[in-house]
Amino acid sequence: MKTKNYHMILLLMIAGIGVINQPKMVFAKVNLLPNSNFESWSSPNTLNDWDWVGNDNNIMQESTMLIAGKYSAKLTKANSTSVGYLRNPTEYLITVDIASWIHSTVWVYDNNPNASIKLELYKDQNLWTTKSSSDEPDWQQLTITTSAKRDNYIGIRLNIEAQGATPGGDCYIDGASLSINTLKDTIEPHINITSPYSSLPNPSNVWLNFTIDEPCSWIDYSLDGYQPITITGNTLLENLSEGFHVVTVNAEGKDSERVGSSTIGFIVDTIDPVITIHSPLNTTYISDSVWLAVTPLDSSTSWMGYSLDGAGNITLDGDLLLENLSVGIHSLTVYSNDSFSMVESTVCFTVEEPTWSSYTTVIIEVTEVYETIWVTQTKSTADFATLTIFAGLVGVFLLKKRERR
Repeated sequence: MKTKNYHMILLLMIAGIGVINQPKMVFAKVNLLPNSNFESWSSPNTLNDWDWVGNDNNIMQESTMLIAGKYSAKLTKANSTSVGYLRNPTEYLITVDIASWIHSTVWVYDNNPNASIKLELYKDQNLWTTKSSSDEPDWQQLTITTSAKRDNYIGIRLNIEAQGATPGGDCYIDGASLSINTLKDTIEPHINITSPYSSLPNPSNVWLNFTIDEPCSWIDYSLDGYQPITITGNTLLENLSEGFHVVTVNAEGKDSERVGSSTIGFIVDTIDPVITIHSPLNTTYISDSVWLAVTPLDSSTSWMGYSLDGAGNITLDGDLLLENLSVGIHSLTVYSNDSFSMVESTVCFTVEEPTWSSYTTVIIEVTEVYETIWVTQTKSTADFATLTIFAGLVGVFLLKKRERR
């Protein structure tokens, strides 16, 4: 007689769910088989809590060949056609309620060349995976470790098979187990938003695209703080207004029952920027001083500057008087940055040297922006002067009368 003391070993396997390796908590359901050590018998041929398929005399209570306890089970294969296997009853099928590792073992004494024991795992009542014994003069432990998905039904079967041409043969089994090591996720789902773009301009109709690293019970999104809208995947955001927006995607993991969230800000920019130079115009000025007046792009304008006759850029904070201009043709370029790009506008103008013979003092109050006022010296002459006035410039101006030739 060969005996051996043994300890049931709980195999805790930690593995990642999805594509991200993060720490998980493992919840183990240890040895879910009833009467797993074959200690309870109603009769020498009737093992409690198990279904035996085969002739009654092909299963026997055994008290000498065992691993531990008082009894083991002796399975006999009478001939090559007789049926004989143990299985846990249908009512003891194990439901997997979350992605798990399944660990099953049984001790086998197989020192008979005419028979062997096969450990079989069934999933949803279909044969899933097997492990067979080999002829050895000692007890051996058959082990199967595999993974199962949520809502699978797991069962075990211990099958004795005939080996070789000689009919008959017996084997002994003891200490069976079936354990579930549940990989319960303690990390909320990871959500990666790939569209809209946070660093580029977006159209008014833009796809909300994202990925999540695990199955989810529900998904929703919220735009600019409004009530969440439930979705099942990528969705189109339509008719967005110009400017800055914020979108948040939320999701609850099916296994973890924890909620993950991801938020990005983005800009919708569909209007072509325009920069308007009100002064100088493409004309001739009889003065060496000319006002530079520009309308900014919009509220998103972050910087403005100008370049005169190809010189370096100078920051422009508002209207500016260009002084001491030389006689001749000048080129003025105004630059402006909006949210994503720089735009420019160029004007050419001419400065001529004036000839004057007298001065006239005129007091003018500006009533309109960029108002042009015609000042007539006398009703009997055609002499006149023009003066362009910009808002905010109120005071006394000297007009030089052009000499008649």
